[in-house]
Formats: sequence, C-alpha cells, structure tokens
Amino acid sequence: MIRSCLLVAGLMLSGVSFADDNQALEYYQQGYRAESRGSTEEAISLYRKALAERSYDGRITIPGKVHYEWYETPRGMARRKVESGGSSEPYYPEQRMNALLAKVERERRELQNDEQRRQKFMNPPQLLVTAELLDAGNDKAIDGGESGKLLVTVQNNGQSRADQVVLKLDSNSYALQHDSSVSIGSIEPGKSLVRAIPYQAGKTLRDGPLKLKISAREKDGFDSRDLSLETLARAFQPAKLQIARQEIRRGEGSLLLVSYDIVNQGKGVARDVTVAMTTDDRVILRNESDLKKRIGTLAPNEMRTVEVGLYTSLRSGDGLKLALQVTEADNAGGLSQRLALNVPDASSGGMGMGSVAYTPVAAPVAIDNVGLDIPSGAVREDMAVGVIIGNSNYQNLDPVRYAAQDARTVSDYVVKAMGYSRDNVRLERDMTSREFRRLFGTRERSFKDGALYRHVELNARRQENPPVFIYYSGHGAPSLDGEGKAYLVPVDTPLRDLAYDGFPLDDFYASVAALPSNNVTVVIDSCFSGNPNDSMLQKDISPALLKPADTITPVGMGNASVFTSTSPDQVSYWYSEARHSLFTYYFLKGLRGSADGDRDHRITSGELHEYLSWNVANYILKANKPSDQTPQLVGDSHRVMAVYAGAR
Repeated sequence: MIRSCLLVAGLMLSGVSFADDNQALEYYQQGYRAESRGSTEEAISLYRKALAERSYDGRITIPGKVHYEWYETPRGMARRKVESGGSSEPYYPEQRMNALLAKVERERRELQNDEQRRQKFMNPPQLLVTAELLDAGNDKAIDGGESGKLLVTVQNNGQSRADQVVLKLDSNSYALQHDSSVSIGSIEPGKSLVRAIPYQAGKTLRDGPLKLKISAREKDGFDSRDLSLETLARAFQPAKLQIARQEIRRGEGSLLLVSYDIVNQGKGVARDVTVAMTTDDRVILRNESDLKKRIGTLAPNEMRTVEVGLYTSLRSGDGLKLALQVTEADNAGGLSQRLALNVPDASSGGMGMGSVAYTPVAAPVAIDNVGLDIPSGAVREDMAVGVIIGNSNYQNLDPVRYAAQDARTVSDYVVKAMGYSRDNVRLERDMTSREFRRLFGTRERSFKDGALYRHVELNARRQENPPVFIYYSGHGAPSLDGEGKAYLVPVDTPLRDLAYDGFPLDDFYASVAALPSNNVTVVIDSCFSGNPNDSMLQKDISPALLKPADTITPVGMGNASVFTSTSPDQVSYWYSEARHSLFTYYFLKGLRGSADGDRDHRITSGELHEYLSWNVANYILKANKPSDQTPQLVGDSHRVMAVYAGAR
C-alpha cells in the first residue's frame, strides 16, 4: 500500500515538472517568434515569463508516448516500458533576453550620442594650446645632452566637451627626442588639462634656432591651431670632473674617515658619475661597497662630498696609497688621481678634523663659488645645535634641483664660519613625513617628543640658551582647500595628502617656539605660492588650482630670527649659473663676509637681510625674471650670525 502511494506521488510530481517545462518552452518559442518579427518588448516579456517557469538555460527534454509490452525470456514472460516520439528542444531565454536588453541600451546610447553630437556641432569646443619650456638650465634654451620638460596646457573655451584629445608635437631637429603623440582624454567646457612632456636633447644638437610645433587634435575634428614655440639650441658641452678637496680624520677606535669633494668644472652635465677606489694590501675598507660608489648626476659647478671608512696597519705620518678612477656617461670628463693623504696623529681627536692635505681648487666659472674658501669663525659654539634639511628627490613631485648641494654647503658654513661642532650639526637629506615628526615632535605632546627638542634641552643644562640653527630647502606648498595654510612637503607626500602627511608650517614654528632657547635662527628656502621656479609641483594638479598661502612667517615668536626666501605669493628662483638657489647663494655669500656693511667683522641678521634683499632684487632685475622675489626677516635683526678674526 505504501509503495503504491509513493508511486502515485512520484507520477504526480513528474507530471507537474513536465507541465512547467512545457509551459516554459511555449513561452520561449513565442518569445523567439516575437524577436524574429522585431517585437523586442514583447519578446523580452515572454522570455521573462519563461524564466518564471524554468529559471535556467539549457535544453528541455519532452517525453514521448509510453506503453508496456510483454516479451519472452528464458525464465518466462516479462513486461517492459517502451517510449516513442520524445524530443530535446533548445531553451535559452536568459541569454536571448540579456542580448535584447543590451541592444536596447546600445540603441538608447546611440540616440543620445547622436543628439550630443548634433549639439556639439552646433556649439563646438574651442581648443587653445599654450606651452612653456622647463629646461635644465632654466635659461629658456636647450643644450645638447640635457633633459627637460615641455609644460603644455590645453584650454577648452567652447560650449561642448572636446573628446579624445591628442597632443601632436614636432620639431625641426632630429637631435631633440620627445613623444610625438600624447593622449590627454576629454576636456569639459571651460576646463583645461596640463601635461608635462619630457624631452632629451642629443649630443648632436647644433647651435641655432629650434622650433617646436604643438597642436591638439580632437575626435570630431575640432582641432586647435598650431602653436609655434621657438627657442635657442646650443651644441653639447662636455663635463670636466676634478677632486676639489681631500681630508682625513680619525673616527671611533682605529677607524679612519677619508672624505673628498668631486666638482664638475666643465660647461656640460656629468651623468652617471662613478668613482672606483684602489688601495694597497695594508688598507682594509670598512665597507666593500666603497670600492665603487655611484655619485649620479653633477651639473656644472656642482660639488658632491664622498666619505669612506678604512682601517690600516700604517703608522701616524705614513702616506696612504689611495687612487681614484672617476668616470661619467660621456667618457669625456673623467679622471684618475691619487689622494695625497697621511695617517693623522691620534692626538688630533676622536671625531675632530684631521689634517687637510689638499687646497680647494678655484671656482670653475667667473661666478664666485660660495662652497670654497669658507672662512673660519673666531667663536666656537660647542653647545650649539644645527639641523640642516635638503629635500631634493621627491617620490611624487618634481625634484628640487639644488636642495642637496645647498644643504651640504650650509652645513659647512654652520661648522666653519658659525663655529658649531660638527657632532652637533645634523645634515638630513630627503626626509619623509615620519622623519619630520620624529625630528620636530608632535603637537599632541607639545613638540617635546622631537629629537631636536631633546638635544637642545640636554645642551641647555650646560649652557643657557644654546644657539640653534635650522635650515630647510625643499618643496613648500599651500593647502589644496584654498584656506591659506602652508606646509613643508616631505619627500613621500603627494600634494593631495598634504592635510594628512604634510608638515604644517604652523607646527614647525610651534616646535621652534617650544625649544628651551632664546637664541634660534631659522632659514626657509622654499616657495609656498604653488608655482615652483621651473616645474610643476605635481603632474596631475594644475598650478592654477593652487592658491598661495596667507602667511609663511610666524607671529609672536620672540626666541627666533626667521629668514624666508620669498613672500607667500612669490616664486623662489634658482641661480643656475652658481648651482644654488638664488636665496641660499647670497645668504652664504653674505655670511662669508660680503654682508659686513660696517666692517666690524661681525655679521648680524639685519645686515644679512639687507644684503640679501638688495642682491636678490638686483639679480631679478638684470635677469629680467617675470616676478619679484623678496626675502623676509622676522624677529631679532641684531642677532650675531658669525664673528671673524679682528672683530671689535
């Protein structure tokens, strides 16, 4: 009895399933016929009904007629099931419905695009191309062997969007290599896009006029007019490398520290500079990597310091046999030279200066080289603390060209001219956001958690108000929200993340004000207007979107004299011929003695500011720069910066 009930139930369920499949198949076939007639909406509706009956695609098997027959077996008669007339039918309503829906959407978009295109031709876009040359020498000329950028702006002054805009570039010199086609996408009405396009001038570049033709091509033919950019081409000039200074001093234990300066005295850039050192059997280098050191790029008149550590069995006074092989990419400016150094006496001090065995060379060009002939100050400041920062190589922004050299030269002046102990002068290069906060501290802890505060506080226990000197060269930037806030930019911080990872200038000044000293000098060589001297701060942010900072000098900070290279809305220029920033060059030249207006052998902050202001303004006037640069001084103008022999 139970078996019979189960059999009946199974037959009933099977019958329901067959009925659903038959209904689904009927809806599907009706939908297919409607689609064939072009009745798209009707077909979609029928396909949806089919999916309500059977929700998945695939073939449907339709059973045929069933009867039973008897047949003979060796054991007797048996009955078997016989089915005839069945079929397997295709069933793909979901696939066909999705295809129809996509077709409907495509036709809707085509109609919309046709209308947009009609409106576009009635009110077309109008493209205007402007361009600026950002050359390595910042003299609006292209030298053979140099690399630079073309800063191209495309403005849409029309009433419709410009679609699929492509920049086309051509020049009259095969020696100038650049992309001939750069895709920049679409430009909405009233908007502009900025692209920095790199170029490389080959060594075969000849003297004479150089013409660049730039245009913007648009998808529907609404192209810009050709822009003709004319500049001067100058033939390749080779580099010339020379060792400018040699020095040896004792380190910890038996360690000897050898340092030397490599200067490029040629008129061309030295690229991929490498120094290989050879020694004799009685010298062991602290690091095997010092056998071959990569220096990188040296611009004309640029100098780089190299330091190596070594151990030797030679005695005091014995000559060290160290030879240098300096090479560069062009194989024209290299040299071979043996260092003339003797092992210093142990009495010269653990970390003090040893004997200088080589006189620095004269400046390679007519411009005074402020990195050489630094005078020795008459006052020693053993408890003074110096922090020198040169942020040059940015991860997301263009480099600050001379920041590293500026910082290194400033550190030499702080030690030699201002009398600071080298052990107390911290030279930092390419500081990250985290390193800024480690050095200057955090507002949450009143900036007393910074390494600078701890160092000054320690020295203040032995000397009241120890001198403090802080120098920064690197990118500065205004906030993107237009609220007028200024930031020092760490090398790992994109402009879009300034509010999170930038170091606010307000926090910097607050950390200085928190120091336990009333004898602080701050020098900031940076631009906060959003328009750097020769580059874009960030390639995807137009300078036009950046509003200058409201102020870049502190208010009511009585313990410091603060120099800034510009006012908030100005550009801070390079002095390319001197291979320094314009501000730092004259700051150092004034500190060396040129600012001593009353000839009393003392350089005060007021004298230095007066000298800076006149010479920077004079350079701007003679170089015909497009905007002014006005160095600022806030605070004590009578602070003594350096004292030399013969001071009254």
